[in-house]
Amino acid sequence: MEKMVSRMVCEDGVAISLFCSSSDLRYLFSKSGFQLPNSPNTIRSIVTNFANTVKADLIIEFEYLKKQGKRFALSLDEWTSQKNHRYLNLNVHHKEKRFNLGLIRIHGSCTAEHTISLTKQKRLESFGFDSDTDIIGVTTDGASVMVKFGKLMSCYQQLCFAHGLQLAVVDILYKKNIEREGEH
Repeated sequence: MEKMVSRMVCEDGVAISLFCSSSDLRYLFSKSGFQLPNSPNTIRSIVTNFANTVKADLIIEFEYLKKQGKRFALSLDEWTSQKNHRYLNLNVHHKEKRFNLGLIRIHGSCTAEHTISLTKQKRLESFGFDSDTDIIGVTTDGASVMVKFGKLMSCYQQLCFAHGLQLAVVDILYKKNIEREGEH
């Protein structure tokens, strides 16, 4: 049940309060043999405990891979929610697998130095990574902050081709139309 509830909250965006207020959802869980708690705080603690279990399992997997001499690459991008909250999403890539290390909330401005601090201290170190020895490359978009971030990191940086391609398409579709309209 913990895995299902956590996935519904984190991936599907189901509100925690819905598990307590929806008679249909409670009925479906009971038909599957699960008894949902009545308190949103208990549901929240189920999600938090499951997240801690998943994180502990990931740390064990990362340690195993590092003992085998494996190294990793990062990809990160900034995202802004509909409520105008800013986040940094961080993924760790290995030859055979990708691991999402989650969103890091950004408060205030986010310089390249601050992005490094958030990446290293808020996320990588908490998963047992040393960015100087375990990380060999990073992929970012071409924003000036991310370009500087890549220059300050001790690993190779690759700018995302998809972001560059999107910018080129937007330039052709929209900027050319403006020029053509001005010619007539």
